[in-house]
Amino acid sequence: LLKFRMDFMCVAVHSYKNKTTKSKTFIFLFVPFTGKYCTGGQIAGDCQAGHICFSSIGVPDPDNSYQPNGGLCTYGFYCTSGINTPATCPPNSFIDKEGAVGQGECQPCPGGRICPENSTVSEPCWAGWYCMVNEDPAMCWNGTYNDQPGMSDSSACLPCPAGYFCDETGISNYTTKPCPLGYFCVNASIYPEPCPTGSYR
Repeated sequence: LLKFRMDFMCVAVHSYKNKTTKSKTFIFLFVPFTGKYCTGGQIAGDCQAGHICFSSIGVPDPDNSYQPNGGLCTYGFYCTSGINTPATCPPNSFIDKEGAVGQGECQPCPGGRICPENSTVSEPCWAGWYCMVNEDPAMCWNGTYNDQPGMSDSSACLPCPAGYFCDETGISNYTTKPCPLGYFCVNASIYPEPCPTGSYR
């Protein structure tokens, strides 16, 4: 059971008039305002950047001792002043801390890592791909492969060895494509070549 400090909640006052008795009735509603903090039952202002205020908050800069009603901006997100929902970094960037105040704290995605949109952490670049700093992941091209995750540039894409062919982009395991009988595959082959007339394999 959650207990709320009523003096920290904003009050919405509604009234209606009884047509028969001509008396007026007041209804006091205690309303939590996300992104605001309240004192004396009234909105006092916006929650400060780097913090989030959900309800029952009487300070503009709550720390995590106020959870679940508010606290530092969530790890991996940033919170501008008065924000209702923590914001995520743009694609190819990330935040690795709590209490970030704005998009300016989003760091470029490091080489060899992937920073998907709406992700709060970076991930290793996939095998068969390479990931340059602050750029979208790129697949190794036809005739090459990369069997290691976390690679940061195109030098990770190695020529498909002789005896195999790499006819697709993003290949991580060339051994699944051995050169078939009756064909030969030189280094960096994209497609098998048929043996010349009068020869066999």
